[in-house]
Amino acid sequence: MTTTTTTNTSNYYATNSDDAMHIFDGIRQSTGKQQKADVKHEITSGLLYMAQISPTSQTNLIDEALACFHRALDMTTANVHNSKNRSTKNAHSCRRYSSPRSLITKKKQEEIVKIHELLADAYRRKNDLTRSKVHIDAAMELYEQSLGTSNEAYQRLFLKEHRLTCKIYAKTKQQNRKGLRRRSSNCVKLGLMDMEAGLLDEAQNRFEEALIVLKMRHGPEALEVVRVREMVGDVHVKRGEYEDARRIYIGALKVMEQKIAQNPKEDARYQRVLAKLMNIVGFYSR
Repeated sequence: MTTTTTTNTSNYYATNSDDAMHIFDGIRQSTGKQQKADVKHEITSGLLYMAQISPTSQTNLIDEALACFHRALDMTTANVHNSKNRSTKNAHSCRRYSSPRSLITKKKQEEIVKIHELLADAYRRKNDLTRSKVHIDAAMELYEQSLGTSNEAYQRLFLKEHRLTCKIYAKTKQQNRKGLRRRSSNCVKLGLMDMEAGLLDEAQNRFEEALIVLKMRHGPEALEVVRVREMVGDVHVKRGEYEDARRIYIGALKVMEQKIAQNPKEDARYQRVLAKLMNIVGFYSR
């Protein structure tokens, strides 16, 4: 296929193009000059296919792009498997062997992550959300191992994974327990991240979204709901909206009083919420 490179090539996810260029520079020398050139060629071809997508030729071009990205991923990970085999032969006297991922350098992990992201975006454009999520999950796992969950890159992928989860749930229109649990859990985690970053409006929106799902699953007075309500109260405290926080904490305590007998472990949470309420009362008494 003959293509003409234009300035419009970067229209498809400029960040992905930048990431792809990053991959080219980052391919390890041990992969060999020819393999480096082959990986670069496959990713460049895939991006060119994606840049030419139109309503009439969308499916064929995406399929071509996916084939290119998959070949690039296979070539990039092939060296990892070869390294694993060599290490296994050399470690015949050891009882324990490193897992395949432990043999991947941080730089190599980042290269593989970027290709997984390209695949995830291509599958999303094809409206194959399930396969898109598979590659986002793979990228998140590698980032978590190399950078940790507090890293900005991991959190960016986490947000993308959450959006995909919501789209998959909306598309299937099935209120399966696993999907609902993942959706509410993601909302809470994102809300805590936003609150830590000082994004209080975004945090409250995340918690409210989680509450909708949790109320559907467990009912309005379930402990799972109370825990997230407490987080909403914390947001109000950070805003200085003490009356709203007081009302939420009191409501949470009333529910928890009824549940402690059945779940004694909740006593510690009860005491914590009570302490928060007393701090607000103390503020008013000054």
